[in-house]
Amino acid sequence: MTPNVELVKIKKIKKIPHNGKVFNFSVKNNRNYFANNFLVHNCHEKSNPNGLHGNLDLGFNILKQLKGGEIAIGGGSTLSHPGLPTFLRRIKNETGLIANLTVNQFHVETQWTLINELASEGLFRGLGISYVGLPLEKAKLIKNCQVVWHLIAGIHKIQDAEHLINSFNKDINSGLVNLLILGYKEFGNGINYYKGKKDLIDRNIREWLWNIHGLFGKAVFGFDNLSVEQLQIKRFFNKDSWNCFYQGDDGISSMYMDLVKEEFSKSSRCLVRFPLTKEESFDKMLEEIK
Repeated sequence: MTPNVELVKIKKIKKIPHNGKVFNFSVKNNRNYFANNFLVHNCHEKSNPNGLHGNLDLGFNILKQLKGGEIAIGGGSTLSHPGLPTFLRRIKNETGLIANLTVNQFHVETQWTLINELASEGLFRGLGISYVGLPLEKAKLIKNCQVVWHLIAGIHKIQDAEHLINSFNKDINSGLVNLLILGYKEFGNGINYYKGKKDLIDRNIREWLWNIHGLFGKAVFGFDNLSVEQLQIKRFFNKDSWNCFYQGDDGISSMYMDLVKEEFSKSSRCLVRFPLTKEESFDKMLEEIK
């Protein structure tokens, strides 16, 4: 978990000419680190105005073929893409799709006004917030969309879910808090992190496995396919209710597109990837991942 930090407003910014070298540190995990007691958010590799952003025009060319459905837009720093507002407006005005955004709680602290502006236009319906343990006051200012808190079984403890439930249940106007429980991915940075934290991650997953049922009815829960497997969620359903709520394995009713690398696959943790082109047929893409 991220240590507690004190958030203060910047009082003054002074520009100073600089002709020397500028270094961009690469750090693992969530790419946040502390320097002289200041929390620094480091961008993903080459994710800056002069580097690599997702090719939203390519993505829109694929998505406009769909007659309906939902898209979840995520990334290291979703709101930093300069073309995001235009992309969302095109999705809203030119397709029948429902857009959802995923952001880190750090970005909610600093960009909640922008989030509200986009939401007030109806440019997205759901806002996924990756919980990192910061105070919840700024998140409670988010309006005009459905907030869903993202927790990773193995990284987050089940006590984090309890904290969110208790915090929002105190507000009688908020209703039940929405929680999306994600499974721990031994993929990408998650491989080496698991090697160093295996006992802790496994213990946290076991606590979720043993105690998740005690939170049912206190929040609105969603699970990705990996957490369904790791937490054995199917045990809580009879056959009819399972068939009603379970949307299918990866690649059946969902797929993954990486608009930076311009490739697609049945899920974000699938090693089998296919190249995206502007002439790509969505029906052909489904056939390839199947």
